Amino acid sequence: MLLWIAFAVMTAIVVAALARPLGQAREDSLDSRAADLAVYKDQLTEIETERSRGLLGPAEAEAARAEVARRMLARADRDAGEQPVAAQTGGTDDSHRLSRRFGTATAALIGLLPVVAALVYMSYGSPWLPDQPYAGRVAAEPGRAKIAELVDKVEARLRAHPEDGQGWDVLAPVYRRLERYPEAADAYRRAIALQGASPKRTWGLAESLIATSNGLVNAEARAALEKVVAAEPSMIDARFWLAAAKEQDGQRAAAAADYNALLAALPADTAWRKAIEERLKALGVAPAPNAATADAPRLDRGPANPAGAVDVAKDVAKKGPSQADMAAAERMTAQERGQMIERMVAGLAERLKADGRDLAGWQKLIRAYKVMGREPDAVKALSSARSAFKDDASAKAELDRLAASLSLGG
Repeated sequence: MLLWIAFAVMTAIVVAALARPLGQAREDSLDSRAADLAVYKDQLTEIETERSRGLLGPAEAEAARAEVARRMLARADRDAGEQPVAAQTGGTDDSHRLSRRFGTATAALIGLLPVVAALVYMSYGSPWLPDQPYAGRVAAEPGRAKIAELVDKVEARLRAHPEDGQGWDVLAPVYRRLERYPEAADAYRRAIALQGASPKRTWGLAESLIATSNGLVNAEARAALEKVVAAEPSMIDARFWLAAAKEQDGQRAAAAADYNALLAALPADTAWRKAIEERLKALGVAPAPNAATADAPRLDRGPANPAGAVDVAKDVAKKGPSQADMAAAERMTAQERGQMIERMVAGLAERLKADGRDLAGWQKLIRAYKVMGREPDAVKALSSARSAFKDDASAKAELDRLAASLSLGG
């Protein structure tokens, strides 16, 4: 606040100094009548000099002197006409005083403008609004505001007409691209109920459910994946996540068999091979040969990174349980596996206490708490994340969007 006031005062001083000449009346440094007479005298002297040097003849010199005399008389007549006007207006002194007063008032007004502007800004502006980091401005998507406006309009229409299946079908993938996964899953459910199931809609539902639970395949997601694979057996994404579901349930041998079946049917240059080989390595199982077996269906190569699923798979590969964990998981009950997940989430929470600048980690922890039904812990984690990124407007905006998508307060 004091800095802004100092800037305003300094600006006012500079502007007043620059405007100071406006407050001074203009005074001729030399009387105009005297100056004209001096010029005429110089002209007469020059005419006489040129005549004496023979450059002008007597007649020409006389004509030149007559012209100068005529100008002097005309100047005298003009002075005689201006004197009454000066007397009527109170003379030149009054004119100078009036001009000086007007100039002083103008300079003072200009000098006060910065001060007035600063006061108005502090009253109606936002001088305490924190700056947005450069990285956040660069990362911000120019069209995101327009997309948000369109989404708001579609949401308003669907609130009035929830039976519009086509609207839900259009909105669901938009939610997914905006990483509003719980809302995307709900939109896919509504679209399937109103428009009927299709591999595209069912896969969208499964993917949204998996992203919502931070890579865990729950019962609803598994059922959706099975429907997708039944309709399209060559879909890599769905087959991979079904194998991952078996791995998460402790079915180590079945998961390894599914992973190897995928490897045997995949092209050699597909981006999926590395992710699957890493999962097999974590299970302690050797990858199958690259060549497809005679009875294995050849899978389509598909997109290089289908809806980000390869990145998710790599993340699961890097952070998945160790071989010892999987061996132990084979003997676990459902309750024991739930306890193992609790320990993994607790480990993530401890890591974030040491390194609170991991935005992606906070988002995963908050989602995990929400999926596990631990909403108070999710709200607490959200508050801690906001504190960690209190000076990062972009990160705070991401956290606000996550909180809204999960219906979290705090």
